[in-house]
Amino acid sequence: EEDQGLMIGIINLPSASALHRTISEVDHINQEVLKTNGVKDAMAMIGFDLFTSSLKENAAAMFIGLKDWKDRNVSADEIAMELNKKFAFDRNASSIFIGLPPIPGLSITGGFEMYVQNKSGKSYD
Repeated sequence: EEDQGLMIGIINLPSASALHRTISEVDHINQEVLKTNGVKDAMAMIGFDLFTSSLKENAAAMFIGLKDWKDRNVSADEIAMELNKKFAFDRNASSIFIGLPPIPGLSITGGFEMYVQNKSGKSYD
């Protein structure tokens, strides 16, 4: 299976977490990600929540570049599984790592939007 050579990490700390705590935890996660087989580089946008596309002190988005296929023996999905296992029981933060789809626009998160309209004129209550 092909992969794009890129991955995304979504990291969230508890709601009341201060920015300095988020920075510290994301730095730790980043160091562990860089030790992972197949990973070339990683960078984090601290304060950005990818789930809600909003700014939050307790969130971070991580972008992970993988080594070229000829230089690695694992797929993006295998790397994501390894990272998800590694951080599954982290008490300081919840995180999820996913590979990008082989074809842009083809994923479980994209495709269509839906709107609900009230055409009856009745109240929402």
